[in-house]
Amino acid sequence: MNVRVRTNREGFKRVRTMAEALQLSDGDMRGPVLTLFGQLHRKQTKRIFATEGGEGASGKWPALSPAYAKKKRKLFGRKPILVATGEMKGRFVIPTNPSYFQRYFPQSAGRGLFRFGARSGKGAAHRTGLGPLPIRDMLTKTAEQVSEFATALVNFGPQLRASRPR
Repeated sequence: MNVRVRTNREGFKRVRTMAEALQLSDGDMRGPVLTLFGQLHRKQTKRIFATEGGEGASGKWPALSPAYAKKKRKLFGRKPILVATGEMKGRFVIPTNPSYFQRYFPQSAGRGLFRFGARSGKGAAHRTGLGPLPIRDMLTKTAEQVSEFATALVNFGPQLRASRPR
């Protein structure tokens, strides 16, 4: 099961405008820009896990129920919310994990859609709050996080242009 994030087209408008100004090709977007954005996405996701949702768009995750917290502590020791064995977190932050994905989908010249996430049924259930699992969103970006992508693109643009053959 894929976990998806709804795109806020207004939030990404500035990133698209900057990409056009930097004259980035689809090859740039699929290659070095996707790599750069993937690194930033994983850094942001690690912060979301470390703050138990505090740095994510959905806010601080609700505490574990007392019964589950006791059971989890007995089985895995003191671990943050959404971390027991580390397997699920690895799906979202380790790019070599077979369940991790990052993709670029071109929409038109100089414009496209970046998708980041992991294949995880439990992750999808947590993101949407299906069944008994509470909502714990690891993917939705805040305005500040979207701004980090724009800043990264602006700072990366001159490096990319300088590296192109003339």
